[in-house]
This record gives sequence, C-alpha cells and structure tokens, in this order.
Amino acid sequence: MKHHQRRITGRKSVHEFILRYGPFAAFVDYAESSNDLLARLRQVKPEDFKRARQVLRKVETRLKKLYRFRHHPDEYYRDLETRWGKAITSS
Repeated sequence: MKHHQRRITGRKSVHEFILRYGPFAAFVDYAESSNDLLARLRQVKPEDFKRARQVLRKVETRLKKLYRFRHHPDEYYRDLETRWGKAITSS
C-alpha cells in the first residue's frame, strides 16, 4: 500500500496518508473474484458498517476544515465568525 501511494503522490513519505486514512484504506486483491468479494462484504453487519461510516465522516470533516483553513483562511475565519455570531445571539 505504501509503495502504491508513493507512486500516486510522488512523495517519498506516506506517513500523513497512513495517519489520516490508515483504518479506511482499501486493499484490492485482483485474484479475488467479484462473487467472492460480495460474499465477504455480506458478512459485515450493517451496524458495524454504519459505525465505521460515521467515523470516516468525522475524519473527512476534520480534513475538510484543515484544508479550508490552510488554503482559504479568510473564508474560513468569516464562516467561523458567522457561526459564533449565530451561537451568541441564539443563547
């Protein structure tokens, strides 16, 4: 997985990728048939899937905020001030 990610990004280190997406990174086994894959996926309980999806959404939300803060700080601060203003006036 590390080798493949290095080829995709062109970076020598994939440390950040592993920290961010490690639990959610998928391995593709090209030797596995699609029927075998579907049989394996059917073994996952819906509750476990929903819980993992919620955790992934939290990770994605945090990464979106971090991206916005780094690349569009003025917009990020304006949005933050707006949300704080709404929170103060509604209290």
